Amino acid sequence: MQIPDGRQMIDYILQDKLLRNDLQILKRKEKNFHLKKIKRKKLMATGLDGWCLSGFGEKSFEPKGVRRQMMKYSSLCSSYDYGNAEYWNTRYLEEAGASFDWYQRYSALRPFVRKFVPSSSRILMVGCGNALMSEDMVNDGYVDIMNIDISSVVIDILIKSRAHIPQLKCILLSNDMQMDVRNMSFFLDETFDSVIDKGTLDSLMCGTDDPFSASQMIYEVNRLLKPGGIFMLITYGDPSVRIHHLNQPGCCWKITLYIIPRPDFKSAVGGSSLRSVMEPVPLTENGLLPPEYVLEDPESHYIYFCKKMEG
Repeated sequence: MQIPDGRQMIDYILQDKLLRNDLQILKRKEKNFHLKKIKRKKLMATGLDGWCLSGFGEKSFEPKGVRRQMMKYSSLCSSYDYGNAEYWNTRYLEEAGASFDWYQRYSALRPFVRKFVPSSSRILMVGCGNALMSEDMVNDGYVDIMNIDISSVVIDILIKSRAHIPQLKCILLSNDMQMDVRNMSFFLDETFDSVIDKGTLDSLMCGTDDPFSASQMIYEVNRLLKPGGIFMLITYGDPSVRIHHLNQPGCCWKITLYIIPRPDFKSAVGGSSLRSVMEPVPLTENGLLPPEYVLEDPESHYIYFCKKMEG
């Protein structure tokens, strides 16, 4: 086992802090938008459908203090616009080519990937960012991985830094075009055997058009997969906030769910998780976790393997 030097250890610590900050913001934003929708539905049911929840020019009818809170929250959202190409371009320029893996590194995901994705598969890595996962997969025997990202900056970095790895491919479109997961018309139908997402859907779920953006992305993933192909979704979203997006009209999946604790999680009784992470988690008929299921780590990551079915 290679022992990281002092500089690498500092990088790991800084990355961990940055990731935790990102996750806290992502979760707050998604929860806030979800709560806004619930409030709006309740108000519409009472006839108060003019209550301004989004600040986009609707008639205002607000309890004292709500407007102030929403303006404060809107400022936070604009500082971390995870669905915007300019945000990511700026961030990748600031990081100066440093690698950063969201949620889990390939070493933790490897047993799942090897189980569901053959090494000969043609793979699409959506929202690849500057993570090492694609490169680690090549080192593990995978031979055809296409990396795409909305940030032209990070794709340009990858093209230059991974030129010596023919198994890794990147597409840099012209300046007036973006490789957006909501519109991947650059690729033909049924092009890939597998699509892997680690955090991209979560980022889209934070925008004001989050349901529509999520629907567009999943529809595109479904379109690009061959029949029998696998969509591997790594997310912080539990089934109550992800299954209904996956099971949208036009998509027919056979879904297998796994739950994996954070890399640094220690169970209350000491050591690592008591439950085998390789045991699939059963879902109810409504696509939810069973009532008796208890998360060992409340901040667990969810891995959905969605097999594209005919019809």
